Amino acid sequence: MSQCTNGVTVICPGLVGPLPCIPERLPRTPVLDLWLGRGQVSHGERRDPDHAVLEAFGLHSTPDQAPPTGPICLLGDDPSADLGGYWMHADPVHLRPDRDQLLVFAGDDLQPSQEEAQALVEAFNLHFADDHLLLVAPTPGRWYLRVPKDPGLRTVPLHQVQGQPMLAHLPEGPRLSEWMRLMNEVQMLFHAHPVNAVCESRGRPMLNGLWAWGGGRLPAPPVNPPSLLIGDHPLIRGLSRLGGGQQLPASGGTGASILGAGNALVFEDALWRALRDRDLDAWQLGLEALEARCAEIDAQLRGAGLSSIQLDPCDGRCWSMTPSRLRRFWRRGGLRRLLSARAAQVAPLSG
Repeated sequence: MSQCTNGVTVICPGLVGPLPCIPERLPRTPVLDLWLGRGQVSHGERRDPDHAVLEAFGLHSTPDQAPPTGPICLLGDDPSADLGGYWMHADPVHLRPDRDQLLVFAGDDLQPSQEEAQALVEAFNLHFADDHLLLVAPTPGRWYLRVPKDPGLRTVPLHQVQGQPMLAHLPEGPRLSEWMRLMNEVQMLFHAHPVNAVCESRGRPMLNGLWAWGGGRLPAPPVNPPSLLIGDHPLIRGLSRLGGGQQLPASGGTGASILGAGNALVFEDALWRALRDRDLDAWQLGLEALEARCAEIDAQLRGAGLSSIQLDPCDGRCWSMTPSRLRRFWRRGGLRRLLSARAAQVAPLSG
């Protein structure tokens, strides 16, 4: 998907589900319904949201390449970090035995305190100092690992692994056995650490492993990145610092800011997070927030402040809106119909 010129790209994974059922009181979404009904639909491959955000920013990669989100997110979480070298996400996880396999768990419920995170990070760095590995934790739940050189691995993002067997999602590459020896050593180190002894005594899941993914070197900014980025994800903050553009949080009004930008990139990830957490109430709140954002943007489109809008739910389809398409009143459609088409593809959400 190409960038908008004097336009807005809205990336909103999770917008069209899949949900197991449609809530009886689905929030009203008149703007989204209009866009989904009258917009021009283009079809492509389903993409990971990270791929979609980087491509909209102007950093392109092939579908089989893991985008270097590690160093970009670290830039977003800690702009003072030394970003030289090869950086990876290295998020703390709980590995739980289940019959003859290990399941991977992560998320807010497992997030350590800042003191716990720092204690585990310090133990790691002391243990692996001779291997020239460096682990940092700018936030309690998001950690990053610098390795001496590219490990030559194709990794899987943590959000695709949560609750799944570890063996089915191991990295691929000629140095996999060497990498797995390192990860096994990390498991033994963390398992014996006093932080996890306290967790176990209090009935909390132990943080007994790391999930490394999204590695690479910090890329150079593209020639013409979006001048405005909106969202709370560290990837958005990192990209704004990489490209020198303005970054605004997901909350609050943005109409005037969008109108003054040459092009803008919006990443609304609340729906995506709600689906991962299996929280239907949070999904509906995220939908209300997205509708409010789209109403602001729609007003600029109607006022001739924007030339186009791209709506990308990362499911293989993208909706394009222009002022002329707004007038196609005979085109019908809407979010409920799209949700119904994808219903019952996952187990029921809580809510």
